[in-house]
This record gives sequence, structure tokens and C-alpha cells, in this order.
Amino acid sequence: MNALIEIEATEFSQLFKSGDALSIRMFMEHVRMPLDVQDKLFHEISALTDLEQDTIARLIETHSHSLISERLAY
Repeated sequence: MNALIEIEATEFSQLFKSGDALSIRMFMEHVRMPLDVQDKLFHEISALTDLEQDTIARLIETHSHSLISERLAY
């Protein structure tokens, strides 16, 4: 696990403990997380009973890549 994921996991843990959904979404946007990844992480972290950094970091690693193609034609 790299240091960036650990920092993000710590921030997520604090934000989810505060219960501020807007701040959580703003942080996800700030780290340029794809929208589909944001939704998955938000729901999976919300479902955790203990907001431990290691558990959150594993979720971030698991869902770190978007399944939506970056080359969508508009």
C-alpha cells in the first residue's frame, strides 16, 4: 500500500466519522476520483461498522480504477 492511499484512507475515516456527505464528495472530487468509483467507495465505506484506516485503504485499492472508458465519444 502506498503513502497516498494511506493519506486518503485517513481523510476518509475522519470525514465518514463526522458524517458530512458533502465534504466526503468534495474530497473525492479534489483527488480526481472517477464518479463511478466515488459511488462504489461511498456505499462500501458507509456500510463499514468500524472506520479503520487499513480497511478503507484496502477498499480504495480495490476500487481505484474506473470501469468507464476514458475515450467515450460525445
